[in-house]
Amino acid sequence: MNAPKSTQPGFVVLSFERPEGERFAIFRPDDWFRTAAPLGRATIGDRATAMEQFVRSLELLTEDTLRARLQEIGLASDAVTGHITKARSMRQMNVGGSWEVVTAVGYRNDEGQEVVAKTSRTGGEPEQHIFVMRCSVCENTYGTYGSEIPHRCCPYCQDGPPGFAV
Repeated sequence: MNAPKSTQPGFVVLSFERPEGERFAIFRPDDWFRTAAPLGRATIGDRATAMEQFVRSLELLTEDTLRARLQEIGLASDAVTGHITKARSMRQMNVGGSWEVVTAVGYRNDEGQEVVAKTSRTGGEPEQHIFVMRCSVCENTYGTYGSEIPHRCCPYCQDGPPGFAV
């Protein structure tokens, strides 16, 4: 079964906690593949160094500047807010290894959505696997990206976005 074609742009917004406050970067996987990935038979250390250099080269933006940039490329205000929310969720999940907790079978978010299974399927967003979720309110089962798990609402009874077919 194929995942629906994504209408998301070819980038991911990242959030960083800096001494001067929260900053964001627009990460384009294609840029990463062009600059750091063509290392051929490089060692793991060489790849890690290349990744660190690439991340340091990303332009760090304030939330207001990020919003303006994303609107300039044609995203609606609600889509911009969605990217910012997802970036913050991903940053929080990566603190202290909590990502594994959030994507573990049995994890239940504050909206009552429970992780039932991790699939090998990927969707249109880079590096995102689809997880099977079940609503504890109405028992609806649907697929969603791992980065959406912490704040996901049921598409059937909580007006959440449509899920992937499972």
